[in-house]
Amino acid sequence: LSYYEQSNNFIFVQFNDNHVKLYDNGKLSVADAAVQAQFSNEDLFPKRGTPLNFTVNGKSRIIRGEQGETAVIRLNGNLVDIYAQVHNGDMVEVTPSTAGAPAALELGRLPELSEQIHVIVNGAKISLPKTASVNGNTENEYYRIRENDDIRVQNCYTVREIAGFMDVPLGGQILVNDIPAKPDTKV
Repeated sequence: LSYYEQSNNFIFVQFNDNHVKLYDNGKLSVADAAVQAQFSNEDLFPKRGTPLNFTVNGKSRIIRGEQGETAVIRLNGNLVDIYAQVHNGDMVEVTPSTAGAPAALELGRLPELSEQIHVIVNGAKISLPKTASVNGNTENEYYRIRENDDIRVQNCYTVREIAGFMDVPLGGQILVNDIPAKPDTKV
């Protein structure tokens, strides 16, 4: 009855070299042909690159990968989207979507390292960059974070490190907040 009353029938579409038979309801699209041809849904939409997982001071962080390119769909040689209508005898060619670049981040781009530590040495205000250790090793700001890295941001310096930063020798009496200190005292 449906065939006689609504003129519905089956149509055939060529989908990436596969012959696909579809029930014509008058609203068939490229997406319908893709489903019938068992074309992976993931290959129609862009894929993100591999994410980067690491921890900063014991807290988990995830940086997402970049967005890939969408699938390129051609209907009878013309570029279309997945909602384009298909008809009997149409040829659909779909180039699968691609994955984007994997996530990448340099240590110096972490928000925790953008701030500085300020100390006053003999009346002069000194600004010191925050440093970080990765898996127990001190790394510079250009270090590329890797999967499962354990990053510890250090919010203090020792008296010896401050003296080295200022390029002055340690000697005489050292006071930190008016309390006698040693070269290994944390500031």
